[in-house]
Amino acid sequence: MVATLSFLGKELAANLAIEKPLHVYHELGSSILLSQNIILNNNILIRSENLEALKFLHISHTKFNIIYIDPPYNTGLKLTYKDNFKSPLENQDAWLCMIYPRIILAHKILQENGVIFVSIDDRENANLTILMREVFGINNHIGTIKWRKKNKPSFLDKHLGSVIEYILVFAKNKKKLLKLVGEKSTEISRPVLNFTNPISNRILLAGTKAKCKDGVYPKGMYTNRTLSLELKQEAVIKNGTLLQSTEVSGKFRVSQEILDKSVFITKTFGLRRSILESEQVQRHATDDATLNFESNEDAETQLKSLFNGEKVFDFPKPVGLLKHLISMYQTENENEKILCLDFFAGSATLAQAVYDLNFIKQNKYLFCCVQSDEKINKSVNYNGLHTVADIAQQRIKAIEEKYKIFPRCKIFTTKSQKN
Repeated sequence: MVATLSFLGKELAANLAIEKPLHVYHELGSSILLSQNIILNNNILIRSENLEALKFLHISHTKFNIIYIDPPYNTGLKLTYKDNFKSPLENQDAWLCMIYPRIILAHKILQENGVIFVSIDDRENANLTILMREVFGINNHIGTIKWRKKNKPSFLDKHLGSVIEYILVFAKNKKKLLKLVGEKSTEISRPVLNFTNPISNRILLAGTKAKCKDGVYPKGMYTNRTLSLELKQEAVIKNGTLLQSTEVSGKFRVSQEILDKSVFITKTFGLRRSILESEQVQRHATDDATLNFESNEDAETQLKSLFNGEKVFDFPKPVGLLKHLISMYQTENENEKILCLDFFAGSATLAQAVYDLNFIKQNKYLFCCVQSDEKINKSVNYNGLHTVADIAQQRIKAIEEKYKIFPRCKIFTTKSQKN
């Protein structure tokens, strides 16, 4: 039995997720209306309140492979997302009422083989986990990733220094989600002999690379540790290369074909083979992102570099973290486009992560970022930026200008539906 969470306003919050959208969206500077076909074939920024945008995405029957969100944490500060509740709510209830309908809609627009990543701090980790298990099902809770957001705690932390945040990972349907993968293995070579294999003969082709000293190596037995290799004819090494093809005998574990493609002679005149690119396996993804991952400090530096060193946004997520999450996802068809959504886009880190990945993976990903025209801090004075959506749009433009190879992201804004 799945545990449920009770909070003031829950029923009304759930009802918000089934209301029809009040708006359609038109492309900035034109009368073109946003549609499923446009989303499936372009990078998109929707300048809109995200609950309305989610309702629209739902009725447009658009489905996403990956959803990543970094919602505002319940820190006791005033929430921007009021959602028309008529009675005042406590911070806890208000935050849950804000996130609940958005999670319901996120579930509806996620592909059956899709995955959602949700960044959260320790204040709401427990509540959000229960809420998401209620919506997605406990069996679809893949796990929770720990991410080290900074190297040192703040001096403002009174008791425990807070350096860890969490990323909740849920599948739409765990049975249809392929294994989430991590980085490729760092293994660069493997042995070619195995103690239990029978003795067989192979040919070392002329041109085989050698790490041993140049010289003439007479025929005979050469032993490395417990494995022996018999050289049938003398071998001549010059400038790190075997000059003529030579027959060898040993307990080989690989075929002549594999040997021809990848074998090399070691410093001690043994044999190993290089790992072929096709053999590079990706490790299983883990729930530990505390080591060797970019931090909040890195994220601030990345964003400042696009705005002439000026700080324009608080607490952005690092690009490397989102690239890591996106790269975990696999599809059966390697040529399939992977559609990514962030409906709390903020400074549009997701967009930059997608552009960076596409630069090396040949446009494998598309993004849809949703960000409202929330007013930004008055202290920010960069080229007329007034809202968070302005920051997102400017960041996307800066990345496009950096690469100069991607089609322009399409910008859409709200237009009221006429009855």
